[in-house]
Amino acid sequence: MVLATRPDLSLQNVEFAREHGRITIGEALKQTGANRNTLMQQFSALMARGHLNEQGTGRGVRLVRTSLASLDVLYTSPATK
Repeated sequence: MVLATRPDLSLQNVEFAREHGRITIGEALKQTGANRNTLMQQFSALMARGHLNEQGTGRGVRLVRTSLASLDVLYTSPATK
């Protein structure tokens, strides 16, 4: 599971998207300093789980947050489940 390997990275990106309404790959690269391929895997996992939606195409792709209710899963620690 991708989120289990880098939850801090996923949380950073989702939090940025929540605060700004969207995030781009370029913004995530600047913010986190993570590898581009790692970010792409993270975003794919977040989109598959319904936390982010893709808007646009090509270099103009933005990832926008979904409803706040769907983000609760990311903020719940495994011990409390």
